[in-house]
Amino acid sequence: MAESGDEVVRVAAVDALKNIGNPSVLPILIAAANQSGSEAIANAAKKTLAELPGREVDAAIVALLEKTDAASKITAIQLIEERRIVTAFAQLKKGLEDSDAAVRKATLDAFGQVAGIEELPLLLGFLGQVKDQQELDALQKILKSACTRMPQDAAATEVAKVIPTSSRPIQLFLLELLMEIAGPKSVAVVESYVWANDDALKNTASRLLGEWRSPPDVDLIAAACLNLATVATDDGYKSRGLRAYIRLARQFNMPEAKRLEMAKTMFDLATRNTDKILVFGVYSRYPTPNMLAAAMSHIDEPAFREEACKAAVTIGERAADRFASIPAAMRAVIEKTTDADVKARAQRVLDRQ
Repeated sequence: MAESGDEVVRVAAVDALKNIGNPSVLPILIAAANQSGSEAIANAAKKTLAELPGREVDAAIVALLEKTDAASKITAIQLIEERRIVTAFAQLKKGLEDSDAAVRKATLDAFGQVAGIEELPLLLGFLGQVKDQQELDALQKILKSACTRMPQDAAATEVAKVIPTSSRPIQLFLLELLMEIAGPKSVAVVESYVWANDDALKNTASRLLGEWRSPPDVDLIAAACLNLATVATDDGYKSRGLRAYIRLARQFNMPEAKRLEMAKTMFDLATRNTDKILVFGVYSRYPTPNMLAAAMSHIDEPAFREEACKAAVTIGERAADRFASIPAAMRAVIEKTTDADVKARAQRVLDRQ
């Protein structure tokens, strides 16, 4: 809806109050920010309040938290967030216990924006205090956002402290949060729970190793996955460790020699053929002479012949440069495969050479 001429004038007048630059205009601006008659005027007042300089203005905004009406509290909370008034944390905490859900939500949002590593223990402590699932979901989202702005190892250390004393659902969330934080400390903490005497924690921690997304952590995660694959006594966890390990070789950037070494390690350690064949997904994704040679090394093994043939053909199709070993590999595929489609694809690659 378009603004009326009178409303435009009033918005301009509110905006001009920032030029006065002292707390004397606060009562007018606060009243304008809280009024419901015009959204445009309320927004202009909030914008002006956010821009007014000075500690006296900060103090007046924080004082609004003591008001009894929800609108004043929410205005104060939003302004504390926008002005980054970090000294107001003690007063803000009261907002989490407010009877009004909108006040509680605004408080959580503000904490998520202004909290630093010093406030993280306070934020984590709120996990056990929120009043319903909706607020818990909001707090968890805020924690993920806030923690990823903090120093990784420092944030992971604070999260690790509260896992042992938290409820089971919160423990599982905190493990997920560590994956979002990433870094050496997060990896170490998550890996430690792989060996917990608790199926839920062990299951979540081992799953997270396979879902880790932080490229700088790839070597640490690879070591943790390999350890799981070699030490675990349960075949399911061994397989999970191996699959997580080979995912790193398939998806993360690394030197080719390292990728090939990981694929060979995976193949040698795996006891299930369904795990072993995952190495061919690594070979076919990186079409180089060395990957082609690795795939072709399995072409005479009956259990893996067809996977080797498919990987070799895929490499031949994807190779940007037609390196010298492709024709011989395609002829071998045509001879060995029983898959008519793979045979035809190999012939097409050969015809293009």
